[in-house]
Amino acid sequence: MHIVRLTAICPLVLALAGGLVPARAANPGDVIISEIAWAGSAANTGDEWVELHNQTASPIALTGWVLTESSGGTLNLVGSIPAGGFYVIEGRSGAAISNRISELNIPSFHNTLSNVGEELMLLDQSSATIDAAGQPATLWFAGVNEAGTIQDFTMERNQVACGFAADGTVPASWHTNDGITRNGLDSGGTPLNGTPGAPNSGWVAGSILMIVSGTTPAPRLVAAGGATPIVVTATVTSLESCAPRVPDTVSLYARPAGGSWTASPMVPAGGDAYTYSWSPPGGPGVYEFYVAATAGSVTVPGYPPPSPDFVGFYDPGALPCVGAVRSVDANGAITNSGAPVMTAGLVTTGNPAFSTQANDFFIVDDCAPAAGIAVNGASGVSFAVTPGDQIVALGSLSQFSGRTELEPRAVVVLASGLPVAPVTMTLASLLPAAEAFEGRLVRVNNLTILSGTWPFAGSDASLTVSDDGGASSFTLFVDRDTDVDGTTAPPAGFALVAIVDQFDTTSPFLQSYRLVPRSAADVIAPATGVDALGPPVAIYPAFVSVPNPARSRLEVSFQVPGGKALPVRLSVYDMRGRRVATMVEESLLEPGLHRALWPGQDQSGRSVAAGVYLLELWTPAHTAVARTVLLR
Repeated sequence: MHIVRLTAICPLVLALAGGLVPARAANPGDVIISEIAWAGSAANTGDEWVELHNQTASPIALTGWVLTESSGGTLNLVGSIPAGGFYVIEGRSGAAISNRISELNIPSFHNTLSNVGEELMLLDQSSATIDAAGQPATLWFAGVNEAGTIQDFTMERNQVACGFAADGTVPASWHTNDGITRNGLDSGGTPLNGTPGAPNSGWVAGSILMIVSGTTPAPRLVAAGGATPIVVTATVTSLESCAPRVPDTVSLYARPAGGSWTASPMVPAGGDAYTYSWSPPGGPGVYEFYVAATAGSVTVPGYPPPSPDFVGFYDPGALPCVGAVRSVDANGAITNSGAPVMTAGLVTTGNPAFSTQANDFFIVDDCAPAAGIAVNGASGVSFAVTPGDQIVALGSLSQFSGRTELEPRAVVVLASGLPVAPVTMTLASLLPAAEAFEGRLVRVNNLTILSGTWPFAGSDASLTVSDDGGASSFTLFVDRDTDVDGTTAPPAGFALVAIVDQFDTTSPFLQSYRLVPRSAADVIAPATGVDALGPPVAIYPAFVSVPNPARSRLEVSFQVPGGKALPVRLSVYDMRGRRVATMVEESLLEPGLHRALWPGQDQSGRSVAAGVYLLELWTPAHTAVARTVLLR
């Protein structure tokens, strides 16, 4: 991706073959911006050019004219553009188009056009606007940039004479080069997917050009086999030599993510519109799709399609796990960046949790082992979710500072009001398992601040905390977008409920983790004594460990009912009655569901042998014992 922006270019002077061109006052639209190669070429992504087209029957002098970029660049034009002819502005000493001499060559005009879109304005010598193309801070209307492939297509203007393209600042005035009508070679000798210095695709008599747009699924995420299908709509516009042409076929091409494409005919819906009512051909999952129109021997957009869209069909009885979509390599980098995925989980934070953007929350699944993930990114819709919601989410994966994120495209709330229980653990057990617990909600008791200053209101802070006198330490991060900043620093012995977050700026992404409390209520002052609690409430006697048998670590879930906090101890014993490890050390726990982790280690951090172990859950009013099996 090339997002470097040009600031200013000094005027260049070119000798004009055939003498000076008589000055001619130009009117708006006499010269148009007809083609923009913002994506570069297969040979070099920085090989960009802009083409102008003279719409009149007379040559027009361009000396004194400028082409400006909304990002700040200015190109000073010289020379002239012949009647009905073209004028190409090219960079990199003429290497971008290897077999054609451009009308204006500016070496510094290389890797300049923003990949995320901008507006170009053509101004004459009196600074009057002759034409404009694109919109500021808006994605380009057409063109394709597929890194590592030959799929770099230019953005071409529709034929103004057809009445389609008078306004270059609207999407309807542009199309992507069809890959058939081409002109010129790139710096590596490969044919360009563009037409620099020649009529655009669709301008030539007998050419076939159609624009497929508006391929919008509604809804985007539904239950497989449910009563609500996904309806895909599309608009197919023909621009063939100014005469609209009805396509022979319009088809929806779909495949399970990474599978084979299958075509299904779409149904005419009046005018240029077509629809398709979609039920999954192969059961639940994520399906990619695109819409293609065929006329004669030409199919638009052809194959491979540029950036297929995607939808999701979920099975309410077998929701997908977070751990099934989160995949990192040995350096902690995600291996499926950009992949469309669907997952499900319990919302553990508000939305937004730690920012002011549209979507920023966390979920944890109910699988074995459990896994969490950040749902983060503005998708044009702020999804209304609250802690305790069970959701299905569809989106694409990305990574920010080591943290895996799901950029949401659709969210369905399946249930609400479910208990949100952190996993109670020690820092000694969290430190070696931090990557596995990224995105999860945990509780750590008996904490003391070793270093750092509790933040004033409106500021962030990173502090170092320990629960064992400094032998194990972790970063506590207070985010100013919560209500934790500006509160009083907790005394020694406090408990913390927090999201395990990651903030690694360099690879390997396996080093910098932090505990981030969601609100001031997550910072819990130490108890002043059990007597103040009144009579203890009996703990629910049943509790469960998962998985069972376990290969390396297991989680224990238990319920504290009633309306008051209760001291709880959870220990692991071997079959000889020796205490092997303590998962929860007489911590004061609030009523509700709790989870604790045993990493299969003794108190010294050594892995224990395979075998049968007993889990003892103790409270002043009740003791419960469960058996678990550890495999190696």
